[in-house]
Amino acid sequence: MAIDSENLARLLVREHEKLAAYTWQIVRDYHLVSEVLQEMAVVAMRKADQIADERHFPAWARCTCRNLALDLLRQQRRRPILLDNSLLDSLEAQWSQWDAEDSSSLTVALRDCLRGLSRNARQIVELRYGRGMSSAQVAEHLGRKVPTVYVAITRIHQALGECIRRKLAEEALADV
Repeated sequence: MAIDSENLARLLVREHEKLAAYTWQIVRDYHLVSEVLQEMAVVAMRKADQIADERHFPAWARCTCRNLALDLLRQQRRRPILLDNSLLDSLEAQWSQWDAEDSSSLTVALRDCLRGLSRNARQIVELRYGRGMSSAQVAEHLGRKVPTVYVAITRIHQALGECIRRKLAEEALADV
């Protein structure tokens, strides 16, 4: 049984943020993320009969985004492909564990956790992910050494991960 267009449209909206995060890992450019997601939506509408159901959609969409992103990077040639296929395959298991999660609750948790970071940590996050700077560029911008920025980013990732897990657990307990 294939997914109908109404449910497909709802899934495209619901999974947008997770798919954007997944695609970002591959292309590292917000404009390219947008381009890939738009093309994935077109492909999804055209091939809706190949999407079995709502549970199948996230994996199908990630696979489609991955292929489109890699094709785009190959076409552009000016951008290196940062993650090879074996690493992307390994990451798929990690991404699939979030398929059942509503991305809106993840987004709310992330926003809350970002607000809890120090001003300095938020600045690093903004430079690295908001403006798309490399760690070396962030270090140069802030007048710091690159290893110092790497350590800061690692600690920020750990703090955000712990905070998000805690908030999602709290939300799950509140729903019981």
